[in-house]
Amino acid sequence: MTSLKQFSLKNMTIDQKIGYLIFCSCFVVNVFAGTCNTTTHYRNGNGTIYGPGWPFQYPNNVSKCWRIEAPFTNHVVKLNIDTLDMEACSLCGCDYIEVFNGYDEYSLSFGRLCSRSWQFTSTGRYFYLTFTSDGSRNGKAFTASYVAEPKDNTNNSNSININGDGGKTKTGSGSKTTGYAGGGVGTFVFIIILACLYQRYCKKDD
Repeated sequence: MTSLKQFSLKNMTIDQKIGYLIFCSCFVVNVFAGTCNTTTHYRNGNGTIYGPGWPFQYPNNVSKCWRIEAPFTNHVVKLNIDTLDMEACSLCGCDYIEVFNGYDEYSLSFGRLCSRSWQFTSTGRYFYLTFTSDGSRNGKAFTASYVAEPKDNTNNSNSININGDGGKTKTGSGSKTTGYAGGGVGTFVFIIILACLYQRYCKKDD
């Protein structure tokens, strides 16, 4: 039996090395994978989104995702989180929704929200909204209304929730600090890992 000690990239062909390194990099980047396998997509100009189970209690250990798309490229989305009724732990670490300023979960996040009402305006054509519950206690989740408007008619100043719901906020573009790595970070990490591994094992041995 071949021992781990005998395993070496030096014995591989260049194609095998590249395939192995890509596999390892993808495995690491998988840590940054999104919450939902499927996403409900809203493309109309206005509407209302209801949390799972509304108006009754939402189930435990559930994840749901919604994408809101303005019907025209020169439009943005104004989103109102009208009601939030869920288990509210410190830094919204139990049940929460999260709003992303873009196409998916790899976009800039406005932070985790678990109480109060909120208003956001996208900087582009999309908003992405996720709901996550843990294994204990529950409520009626949330309701959110949205409308698409021409970009020139909106004010794109948002309150970024940087410490979870109820924490301090700052106005502007902000950055996410609630423990979720965006797609830009994930892509950057992937490139760095791949480049370093290639430099270490492939280029050195060729």
